[in-house]
Amino acid sequence: MFTVVLLCDEQISCVLHVHTKYSGEIKYSIEDIILMCKKFAIDSVIITDHDLIKVEFGIKPFHRVIKKSVEKNSVLKEKPEKYLQEIKWLNEKYPEIVIIPGIETTPFYYWSVQKETLILNNWHKHLLIVGIDEPQYFYNLPIIGNEYRSGRFVLYSLWPICLLPFLLILKPRLIKFLLCCIIFLVLLINFPYKYLPYDQYKNYNELPYQNLINYVNLIKLKNKKNYLIIWSHPEARNYQNPQLITQIKNLKIYTKTEPYPYSLLNTHNYDGFAIFAEGYRKIGKPGGLWDKMLTEYCQGKRKKPVWCFSEIDFAEGSDQLNTRKNIVFVSKKSQEEILYSLSKGRFYALWCDGKKELKLENFVFVSTENVRKDKKTKFFVWDSSSSVIATYGEKIFNQGKVVIDGVVKFTDDSQNDVRIYIIRNSEVINILEGKTPYRINFVDENVSEVLSKETKKCYYRVFIESNYPHMLATNPIFVE
Repeated sequence: MFTVVLLCDEQISCVLHVHTKYSGEIKYSIEDIILMCKKFAIDSVIITDHDLIKVEFGIKPFHRVIKKSVEKNSVLKEKPEKYLQEIKWLNEKYPEIVIIPGIETTPFYYWSVQKETLILNNWHKHLLIVGIDEPQYFYNLPIIGNEYRSGRFVLYSLWPICLLPFLLILKPRLIKFLLCCIIFLVLLINFPYKYLPYDQYKNYNELPYQNLINYVNLIKLKNKKNYLIIWSHPEARNYQNPQLITQIKNLKIYTKTEPYPYSLLNTHNYDGFAIFAEGYRKIGKPGGLWDKMLTEYCQGKRKKPVWCFSEIDFAEGSDQLNTRKNIVFVSKKSQEEILYSLSKGRFYALWCDGKKELKLENFVFVSTENVRKDKKTKFFVWDSSSSVIATYGEKIFNQGKVVIDGVVKFTDDSQNDVRIYIIRNSEVINILEGKTPYRINFVDENVSEVLSKETKKCYYRVFIESNYPHMLATNPIFVE
């Protein structure tokens, strides 16, 4: 008896990482974005405005009192209730477009000082949080700048109160006055008596990011919803050189964010990363860091697999809204179903030029005992009654051989050179080259040998490239 995994009913396009007027000085309203989606036939859009755009520097040990803060427009400044209500209203007004709320967050930044120079580090090291639809969870985000709401009350920060009895014992008025001043000053310095496990005056590496990931996973478990945690633009190089923000007399203030691909290796239990446009060189390439993370999952070192996403960073970048998409397979077009499919990896990531795009049609992944080559077509065929069929993100049991089948084409049916990488457990096991439309029809007869030698689980994924910037990356399928 074999089980056939039915493919999803509907294929939709979903755009991730879009900014509106809730982020800094962006001019677009959410409704402007929806009208663009209608123009480009985009089915779903994930709005990810900045949760908090606030930078603060203080002089230690009086950094909570003597400080300078700069804040711009953001979701927390405008109020999450307003943000979520607008998205809800627009979902009702434009039911043909599924609008999903999200945020782009800077969980942590830190200052470094060099003579007359201040450097704001990691300001552009971002995570995307998708699907949270209750204001209280925005207010409780454990991020730098939000300590007053999200920090934990620390009782020992009130320790100067213990000195109050000495005011009754001490007689000289001058000493009493000095003691009162000390108590008041320390209480003022410690205000508001709430702390995160880190502040912006030291590099805490991945602790703040893992702390935020843990927070989202906790509320995800509590509410039994498919919130998503995605590393954004991990290989972005446009902020790695110090950039001057402002100058106050002789003091120059710069911002600097190094690419952070290895942060993905050093954090756990998030859902994915943006492979396009700034995550395919070191992370998403065959044998790259993503393959290492997927191998860790197969070896039991990670609790969950990591998926690849395509993000646009619209309104803060220069690309059109329709140049990077996620093609998602759902049983119906709704927010719940889209989030569920994204959380399960049932989609592929796409990068195009906005005029035409690659498509992967009739894609199936088959585990079977019976496979043969058709004499007429020369393609491999299999007996569906004794096979297990799967699609992106799914797991199936090994039946002896693996067949990967599908058609790569362009939406305008044009003929273009295409190169297809078949990847198994970090290794490119085949490269197919030709012109579109091109049929992938590949058989791997060594899966049983791989499973017996390496691990009890292995994975396959496909990476496709044509003339730049046309690329397509599937999420993995696992064989046990």
